Amino acid sequence: MKCRNCGKENKEDALFCMDCGHDLREDRDFSKTEIINKGHSYYEEDDTKIVKNNSFKDNSMGLKQKGLVFGLVVVGLIVFSLIFNFGFSKYKYSKLETSANANLEAKNYKEAREKFSQLYEKSSDKKYLDEINKIDKMLETKDLLNKANKKYEERDYETSLANLKEI
Repeated sequence: MKCRNCGKENKEDALFCMDCGHDLREDRDFSKTEIINKGHSYYEEDDTKIVKNNSFKDNSMGLKQKGLVFGLVVVGLIVFSLIFNFGFSKYKYSKLETSANANLEAKNYKEAREKFSQLYEKSSDKKYLDEINKIDKMLETKDLLNKANKKYEERDYETSLANLKEI
């Protein structure tokens, strides 16, 4: 191809003149069809994307694949929810049990009994029922001891002694 600017002869597929640097693309006649040179690196033929009807392959997922992915996501969310709820409920039980034991140590029997009752209602675990029964026994003993002291102060020694024997 001859450069219109300086007249220098260049290769047919050159984009710029080798002598003056003039843009040879301006000089091309695009009214004629050009044959693409397949040997150059700027053109790569990829037959893997061309199917029989000359359309390109669609790499997007089909309806079955989308349904499978959606199903897996739903199952994953359900499993996550179950694990989270199980862990959170264990945390709540642990916190309630700690509170019940702290009240028991502080000899706040009514509050401890209430906490153990809540634990028993939620879990039906026999160990909480045993704790409730122990607390009831302690409350009953405390009440009888108070009655015995009161009778002793009133100088009703027989009733006071009877209350102490019940303990």
